[in-house]
Amino acid sequence: MKKIFPTKRDVLIASATGCSMILTPTAFATKTSKKVLLMITKLLSVFTYAGIVLLAYATISLILALKNEDAESKVNAVTQISIAIVLITLSGTVNALLAAAGVSGKV
Repeated sequence: MKKIFPTKRDVLIASATGCSMILTPTAFATKTSKKVLLMITKLLSVFTYAGIVLLAYATISLILALKNEDAESKVNAVTQISIAIVLITLSGTVNALLAAAGVSGKV
């Protein structure tokens, strides 16, 4: 098989594109960062709601597994509960990381 390597022209175009992305005016960057923060906010709220639903489902699964004394179902339910807790607390974790990085605005 013939190996295809990028040409000098391809590398130059990629470099120019990267530089133009870095050197955008601050007015556009401000609008873009607000839109990105809004998008992250919506995504994290979806994660939080999905975590709440998963927590309710996993709790019911754990109760039924304890009633039936099924070890595999217990493990699955506990795993689901831990994932639900991570999804619920993800918003607070991202807010703390953004605050530590100096990004203004609460997600």
